Amino acid sequence: MTDCTKYTILILSVVMLQTAVVHVAGSVCLSQGDCSGFDQGVCINVTAGCCGGQVQSGVCPGNSDIQCCSQNPCNAPTGQGTCLRTQECTGFGDSPIPGYCFGGSNTQCCVDSSLPPTGTFALDISAELSSLDTAQCMVKSGFSRIVVRSFRSVGSIDSNACTSMTTAVQAGFSAADGYLFPCTSCGDPAGQVTDTVQYLRSNCTDAWSGFLWLDIEGYGTYWGGNATVNQDFFEGLVTGCDKNGIPCGVYCSQDEWLSIMGPDYTGAADSGLPLWWVLWSGGGTYFGFVPYGGWDQPAFKQYNGDQVVCGFDVDYDW
Repeated sequence: MTDCTKYTILILSVVMLQTAVVHVAGSVCLSQGDCSGFDQGVCINVTAGCCGGQVQSGVCPGNSDIQCCSQNPCNAPTGQGTCLRTQECTGFGDSPIPGYCFGGSNTQCCVDSSLPPTGTFALDISAELSSLDTAQCMVKSGFSRIVVRSFRSVGSIDSNACTSMTTAVQAGFSAADGYLFPCTSCGDPAGQVTDTVQYLRSNCTDAWSGFLWLDIEGYGTYWGGNATVNQDFFEGLVTGCDKNGIPCGVYCSQDEWLSIMGPDYTGAADSGLPLWWVLWSGGGTYFGFVPYGGWDQPAFKQYNGDQVVCGFDVDYDW
């Protein structure tokens, strides 16, 4: 998810993703190399929730947390598969797909084309999507839901939102949510929600799903260091959702949430707002999630960012 300044929750490059340095609740899903004596599998931190497959101890360097993970399941828009070394991905319907597995760049999702993907693969965007051909290409690529920036951090409506939502729905996306990037220096958080809802209801009520995500990110840039002040502003956003009668959710990584709201604040979860979690690795799974902010599990996950699909800048979600 990007704002006009292209600020992201995690500024990670493709190179960083390929080395699989992925922060998970203070731990790291870090490839320690191949498993000694095994044709498949990578040495990773299994206690960080990085492995959903078979675990073998005693064949990896490092402490007891680093063990051999093999047959780790993966889930991509083109289908389900298994995380394998690229040279081992033979006899399958599709080529190995990077970005859906923990481990090094040579560990990729080997998709079995006979198994359909599980869950809903989605995209979030901040630029205007006006080309029906582009949107249809996205749907054909396996994405069925889209989240569109509808309010900008500078304190104004994103006037491109309704064009994007209408185009997406016409192309075959099953749902088009909005997201609000709040302006914390502008005040009146409930009013920002109201302005967003009124714009969407007035201009694309048939395309908008009726759901609004609250984008909480940018500690030190968009949010100050006073957790109490931040909590009050956030609760104003929630009040705006309630007054307008719409369901809302929260987009925020663990590090950002703890920094902005403090380690003990559970107001969003207590209010029943679902979490859109951020982990730029692992594809369509919730492996590696550690509870925070009162959430026991996420409802949605951003698993990669700053990608290009059908010639359009997007982030990947599931």
